[in-house]
Amino acid sequence: MPRVRTQVYLEERQYERLREEAFKQRLSLSELLRRIIEQAFFGERGGAPLDRSRLREKALGFVGKGHDPKPDVARNHDRYLASIGQ
Repeated sequence: MPRVRTQVYLEERQYERLREEAFKQRLSLSELLRRIIEQAFFGERGGAPLDRSRLREKALGFVGKGHDPKPDVARNHDRYLASIGQ
């Protein structure tokens, strides 16, 4: 996919936070920004944008806060974690 060059002015704290995260993930700042934009606007799999309130609700349900606790979390935690982003 062709890329378009752009220039963005960031606050110093934004730049520092991005730089730290890029270093942790071993990515360039540009690649990290592309991934953040992709996720924010198109979702993790290129579909609909992420509904953060829905993700939060599912995450809280996973840990059992505000919902009935799941008695089989110890055995099925991978299945529950995989379903959070869906």
